[in-house]
Amino acid sequence: MSIALSAFLSNPYVQSIVSGIVLDSANKLASKKKSDDVIRKQFHDCITDAYISVCKNNNLEYDLKVIDECIEKAFVSDKIGDYTQFLTDVSGSDETQIIDSDMVDEFLGNLVTNIACNQKLYNVCQLLKESNNNNILSDNKEYEENYDKTLFLEKAIDDNREAKLKDLYIQPKYKIDNYNNTDGPKNISELINMYLFCKHDFRNLFDVNNRKTMGIIVTGRPGHGKSSLVSFLSQDLKLKAKLLGRQIIIIKLRNLSETQINNPFYGLLQYIGASNNSILNNAIFILDGLDEISAAYNGDFRRYLDAILTSVDKIQGAQLIATCRNGYLESTKSYLDKKCLFVNMESWDEEDIKAWGEKYQKQHPSLASTIKKNIDYVVKLENVRKKQVYSVPIIFYLANAHNEDLSKHKSICSIYESVFSQVTEERDYNPGYIPLNDVLNMRLVRQICKEIAFSMFATDFFKEKNENLVLNSEQTDKAIKTAIQICDEQNNYTISDDCKNKIYHLYALTFYYNKNTLNNTDDVEFAHRSIAEFFAAEKIIELLDIFTEDVSEKKCYEALCHACGMFPITIEIMAFIREKLSQKEHQKIANGIKSYLEKNAVSIINDGSIFQEECINIHHLTDKISIITRSILSLLNCVDGHITFSDQSQKKAFLTFINNVACLRPIKQKSPLPLYLDGTDLSNFNFVGCNFSNAHIQKTNLENTRFSCCTLNNARLNDCVLDNATFSKSSMLYAEFKEIAKLKNVTFNDSDLTGSIFDKGVKFENVSFDRSILANVKMEQSVFNEHCSLRHTNVYNAKINGADFSKVSLARIITKKNIKSVKGTPSKKIMEAYDLKITRSQMQMLSKKDTDKHIDLKNPHIV
Repeated sequence: MSIALSAFLSNPYVQSIVSGIVLDSANKLASKKKSDDVIRKQFHDCITDAYISVCKNNNLEYDLKVIDECIEKAFVSDKIGDYTQFLTDVSGSDETQIIDSDMVDEFLGNLVTNIACNQKLYNVCQLLKESNNNNILSDNKEYEENYDKTLFLEKAIDDNREAKLKDLYIQPKYKIDNYNNTDGPKNISELINMYLFCKHDFRNLFDVNNRKTMGIIVTGRPGHGKSSLVSFLSQDLKLKAKLLGRQIIIIKLRNLSETQINNPFYGLLQYIGASNNSILNNAIFILDGLDEISAAYNGDFRRYLDAILTSVDKIQGAQLIATCRNGYLESTKSYLDKKCLFVNMESWDEEDIKAWGEKYQKQHPSLASTIKKNIDYVVKLENVRKKQVYSVPIIFYLANAHNEDLSKHKSICSIYESVFSQVTEERDYNPGYIPLNDVLNMRLVRQICKEIAFSMFATDFFKEKNENLVLNSEQTDKAIKTAIQICDEQNNYTISDDCKNKIYHLYALTFYYNKNTLNNTDDVEFAHRSIAEFFAAEKIIELLDIFTEDVSEKKCYEALCHACGMFPITIEIMAFIREKLSQKEHQKIANGIKSYLEKNAVSIINDGSIFQEECINIHHLTDKISIITRSILSLLNCVDGHITFSDQSQKKAFLTFINNVACLRPIKQKSPLPLYLDGTDLSNFNFVGCNFSNAHIQKTNLENTRFSCCTLNNARLNDCVLDNATFSKSSMLYAEFKEIAKLKNVTFNDSDLTGSIFDKGVKFENVSFDRSILANVKMEQSVFNEHCSLRHTNVYNAKINGADFSKVSLARIITKKNIKSVKGTPSKKIMEAYDLKITRSQMQMLSKKDTDKHIDLKNPHIV
């Protein structure tokens, strides 16, 4: 029973002796038999002497065969790097009885002394040292520095104490679909360490059902700490990787150019400056922020991830870890489940909250009372949704750093509102402290935040590269001037160069001073993307305030274009907008937006004039058409409004336009917002080749509507009228059909409905699923009438418990999915179903083994 490799490698003695002998160059030396034998013999003597010494000092019986077996196993691959394995096997094992920490230290101490005294072996070890620097460029340094950097709100706390990420970091727990991790690694970093350094144990736990894990994808909600995890790993894995002759290559995907993004693996090689794959042998790739490049792939990462995984798998010993926000990979999971382990980062639980609180109290005793109160409040919360919100690390940090009582808030938006209203408190400026209200007034402070956030997203839209959300000094000056003009109508307020410099330094609250080494300018950046999204939402609502006034149509759609067409509004920004518009203070704006858009949205979109404001070229116009349309529909949804038509010709023109928008592949970016068409009359229309991924098409009339060769992955079609609707040759992965009691005369022929969800007990009348894929579909207790068709339909692993198939033919269904095992031989997994209502002949057919229709029937009901 070996100790964990991570604990072993953290031992200072091991660090001091192994670092000189397990670098890449050691493998070259190991290939020379004579040299290998010399090192083997001398290491054997050193290890044996250390082992005997410990046993004698602790009155233990010793067996030299144990040492011989450990060394023999270590040398089986003729790699000197494997010496670390027999050190692991010796220290911390029942066989050698060196199991407690004191004995391990004594054993390793003896070994160090023996090696140091063996001049010949020591010299060989020294000669083996070779730099791992192959001129590979990466973002490692940025993440390493972030782990050791003072947290962004610390300068706001007037106690002359500052906490860093490394002082407070809590190992995030995880969840894996269909896996109970009770007996596995307790947190994500342990899981990653097992994946990288204890491959045998990892495979035994996770490479089941013919999975061959080529990479780990860590998903999580904004603010849960995905980038903090990468910062932690940059430090945690650094020594271990070096000891094993491996290099860590961390890449912030947002830094890649469009060309690099569109050429998956070769783009990464170009970014890091790698001339060939051979210098990447045994590399550990960490890709942070898959969601940041979603635009280039329209949210469909199958091609990108598959290309990356396949390419990394071809590099000897290379492994991959990536991070992504939740909601971007749902349609990808089913395709890459056998290649990736998808690991979801959980919110903090009570244990994590208490542990973090204890750490933070040590850093700031003056906040102990608030921290304790907030811990008690969150732990005792019965409202699950609120508990999840307050358990987000960045939110919990914001509240406690600002001495905020969480019991007074209902959402992230509410917390941000409160925290950022305290911006007039003193902030640290080197040297000493300067009260912010001595520099700027309160209203201007808030306005600057909004202008900078809005400008960040707007300028980001025009960049050739998907860089960080930053503004350089020139852009920041422009944003500040805009804020001054808004807050001081006379424009008498001026800011000197000295004051500007102070502003850059004083905004630790929301953005920090960052020296950009590429262009040698002062870049302003928010401490977290969600904060930028919050202030951008505030600016958008400010622009929409015009809807409370009696102004011309042109003024209204100019405001809409400015608010919704400057950049692709993210789902997160729209969530902030939705919550703000629901607040009483913004009710007048919400009512104005609803009244105007319900009356004019169709006409201003149909005539196209709204898209021509401030367009710099045809490419920009193409993007803005999609961006503004999606934003207008989202805004209407935020205020519970609906699209209405004055006549059939207007309806046809609008739906034709929506069909074209859904087919667009913008040159630069695609708005992350889905199409919101809830409550819209879509009946009697043919949609061809459209991308309705993540679309909201709820409570909608779809009678006689045709979707041909369309993509409706993750689309919500809940509570729709679907009579006589047709979905042919379409991708409908994880689509929802909830709150629909009956589907009548609906066609799903040649479509992929993998993972889609139907309500329990739904009745299918004259519904055709010919040649479609219903793998993992949820349709429990559903009822099929005699006119339904399931010819050549793949129902592999469908959730059909309690379904009634007694009236429909099952003669041509497929219930098994061919899977290639790790060894390459085809294997088949038997599908199970409980409480099916079937005829006796159907039962006999489904019970036949070794056929494509075999189901393991549990408690069938013969009709």
